[in-house]
Amino acid sequence: MQSDRHLAITRPRLQCHALLIGVLSVALAQVCFAQVHLPAVNLGDTNYEHGFGAPGLLLEEFPAAYTARELQDAYGNTVPGLNHVTTYSTTTHIALISRKRFLGTWLVGETLQPLVDVNVELARY
Repeated sequence: MQSDRHLAITRPRLQCHALLIGVLSVALAQVCFAQVHLPAVNLGDTNYEHGFGAPGLLLEEFPAAYTARELQDAYGNTVPGLNHVTTYSTTTHIALISRKRFLGTWLVGETLQPLVDVNVELARY
């Protein structure tokens, strides 16, 4: 009889635990931020859940442009001089969803084709 009392989870106790987990998640998330410089290309704009859910052809285009007028070194300091980086990119996503079924789902074939133009002008010392 005593062991049943220790296994019971009451609603206020559950709410308290949920609140504690939420506060810790927000507080500790600040420690995990990292400064990462990412390129201006498709880094996962699409996945298998993105698009139509029926057999047929899917065609998507992801254009992007990026311009930077100053560069920074690994420590975050601005690199002196007239530095300029411009990128134009587009990624074509083509998927063919067949009418053939495998394990209850439609078979899919897809491809991603990036096209990128990069112009980098660095200052001379």
